[in-house]
Amino acid sequence: FPCLCTPDENTNAIIGSNHNITLNQSGSVRNLTIQDNASLNSTESFDLNISGDFFISSNNPNPLTLGNQTLILNGSGDQELALNNEELYHLMIDKPGGMILLAEPMSLLGTLSFLTATEFASNGNLTLISTSDGTDNNASIGTIPNGGSVIGDVTVQRFVSGEGEIWRYLSSPVANASIADWQDDFPITGNFDDPSSGPGINSNRPSLFLYGESGSGTDKQLGWLAYPTSGSASDNLIVPGAGYSALIIGGESPTVIEVTGPINQGGFGFNVSFAGSGWNLLGNPYPATIDWGNPVGWSNTDLANAIYIRNNENGNSNSVIASYVDGVGTNGGTGLIATGQSFWVQAIGANPSLSINERAKSGTTGVFFRNQTPDNLFRIRLTSQSQFDEAVIRFRTDATSGYDPQFDAKKFKNGTINLASFVEDPEQSMAINTLPELTESVRVQLALSDIKPSNCSLLFSELNKLNLPYSIHLIDHHIDSVLLVTDSTSYDFTTDSIPGSYQQRFELRIDLKEAPAAEALPSLNELAMYPNPVSGFLNIVDPGPGNNTSLV
Repeated sequence: FPCLCTPDENTNAIIGSNHNITLNQSGSVRNLTIQDNASLNSTESFDLNISGDFFISSNNPNPLTLGNQTLILNGSGDQELALNNEELYHLMIDKPGGMILLAEPMSLLGTLSFLTATEFASNGNLTLISTSDGTDNNASIGTIPNGGSVIGDVTVQRFVSGEGEIWRYLSSPVANASIADWQDDFPITGNFDDPSSGPGINSNRPSLFLYGESGSGTDKQLGWLAYPTSGSASDNLIVPGAGYSALIIGGESPTVIEVTGPINQGGFGFNVSFAGSGWNLLGNPYPATIDWGNPVGWSNTDLANAIYIRNNENGNSNSVIASYVDGVGTNGGTGLIATGQSFWVQAIGANPSLSINERAKSGTTGVFFRNQTPDNLFRIRLTSQSQFDEAVIRFRTDATSGYDPQFDAKKFKNGTINLASFVEDPEQSMAINTLPELTESVRVQLALSDIKPSNCSLLFSELNKLNLPYSIHLIDHHIDSVLLVTDSTSYDFTTDSIPGSYQQRFELRIDLKEAPAAEALPSLNELAMYPNPVSGFLNIVDPGPGNNTSLV
């Protein structure tokens, strides 16, 4: 450094040409410049505070080699970043005044977080990198406070692994993106002007669908609508907040799906309806993972409390539905909805509405809240060959034995085997079935379906979360057997082509345990005591077995 010192917040730090600096602690500078063939390196998670501008020379092949590091912009005036297309991990804005101007392209691997209501002018220069199709390893933009904003276009990536020709359930985190933006990354075919073409591609077969709730009637399978159906791919927009089902034609290699446009930010209202089955396919509108379980992030009316996400990781025919409601999930459902992911909700009244705000974003520096760990439940896992499904039975004092939209998740059928439960009405089968706490015994029917002849098992788990005095027995009506269920109980059975070998076969009998009888104590007039009157010592004799004597 020209100052021949350790720089601080008042130092204009310059890393001179052909010099390499290693950051071995967190530090602060005013302005930072990295000149030709110079570099700043660190393998640790140190923070670097900059109150001024940050420039990197254009004649510099490797100016930054940083670990899981946070660059904190904390100046009181406007700050400019000209980073020559470099990558940062985390970028935090904590400014008492001024704005941020991104003057050159840069990529982010972690989170852009706002501690202050600051304007961030991306000018089309920010790219959020994605390297995983989970909820981790995807760059995001955290909670933006009221008064803050991201101005200009942002490119948002969505990594998808190569798992063959499967359906993916997508959404757009930016406005003004078109089908052409997706078509750049994977083939999209159908009856519009410029469908994809090439070896093995049927250009006229629709491969992208929206879901029209109003046309579904009572059968949710009837609501699929091919999209687009006219015009060019660039003429047809990807509607923010809508969910799409896309067949990734080929799909053997990993793909990074990119969209570019102004990010969706602030409060956002979804388009939900209740004219048919009530099922609506929606999409995460933000460039961040969102949390359905965060009560301050959502507002809804006439909507069931459960969400459903289809996972085709094991192929279309082996797809499973991850459901989540009231802190409980099945098949890996956690309530977290990744960037670019679509999800299902069900309207249950005439005037449904759903809106989201910035506080629904997960893993941000926004409002800290706690969810109570769910208890008084147990989990059942059905396996058949390599296929599986889960169901949960839970107890709450304010639940009913019927359908409770606040606590239950209806069974949304998988593409493979299915497991659900119900008490009275098989049309109200639940993936997550919340029952009232018992005053008397109850019988719960297990609904199994779509099982091919095979060796199967039912595994019971998490009974340690059942803090109620209940005993549970599994009844197998097919072979007239009864089994006491405890934690980790596994029950093996065989199915054949006859539906009776699994349909309506199993039932759970849940009983209140009887309190252990108190041991009878002898009454005072059954005890022998001497001498009388007492002189020094008193002998007390229990007339029961052994004639035990105590000396007092």
